[in-house]
Amino acid sequence: MFMEPVQQVLTQAGITKELDFPKVFRPGPVRKTGPTEIRLSWNKDLQFILSGRSATERRFEQEEALLRAAAPDDEVIAEWLYFPFFLLGHSALRIGKQIYRFTRTGWRIHSPARSFLLNNPFFRNQYAAYKSDGMPPFSFGVPLVLRKDAVQHIEESIQKEISEGREKFSFFFNNCNHRLLAQFRSADISFRFSRFTWFSSLSTFRRFLLRPPVKTQRPYLYMLPTHSDARPLHSFVPRHIYDKDSLAQLLQRGSWWPLQSEQEDAETRK
Repeated sequence: MFMEPVQQVLTQAGITKELDFPKVFRPGPVRKTGPTEIRLSWNKDLQFILSGRSATERRFEQEEALLRAAAPDDEVIAEWLYFPFFLLGHSALRIGKQIYRFTRTGWRIHSPARSFLLNNPFFRNQYAAYKSDGMPPFSFGVPLVLRKDAVQHIEESIQKEISEGREKFSFFFNNCNHRLLAQFRSADISFRFSRFTWFSSLSTFRRFLLRPPVKTQRPYLYMLPTHSDARPLHSFVPRHIYDKDSLAQLLQRGSWWPLQSEQEDAETRK
């Protein structure tokens, strides 16, 4: 059964039921990624674009304008986001200048997206608390190239779920990753993902990054402004983002930072 190996590893990490988060985590030793670049096991270079504040804002505004002016069958951008500052990571979708994400309290829409990505107090506090444990100082994004009518359908589907208010969060069966992928399915974009990938934000992001089921563009890093370190950027990208792992290793070496739910609720409610 799908949930048996997942539940076993979660129990070992201190999670005994839904929303029962581990209070302490000590990650294992981090392997070095090399002096100059990240090289995957099949000799493919993985290159990210580091996106600063001004460039990020300009790009989001341009994509917003292109999206609204596009014909239904034109290609536009919807960016899949992965936040390593949450327990097991967190998935979100950026469309233009807005970020859509499903949380314990339902759907949230953040606008402008740049502020949520680069000026987020919860992200800063989490990084300050757990950077010594290997937490990276940035969020990750993979731009997906989709038809305008599909992206529009996704937006409308999310707005409908917000107005109806019927979708309830479940860590195992209806989390942030499940609900976003469900929007793609409702837009007739089907991904042949395993049940575990549907559950896991980290596993889904790895698929979009390494073996994308749709057309993508070069991925982005959104660095926190409080980060200051002379080490090369590649040394901060956790190896579990791009290296091959078994299911247990993926969970054990994933983003296990304790999630302070009340703090996150207060600091990101904008």
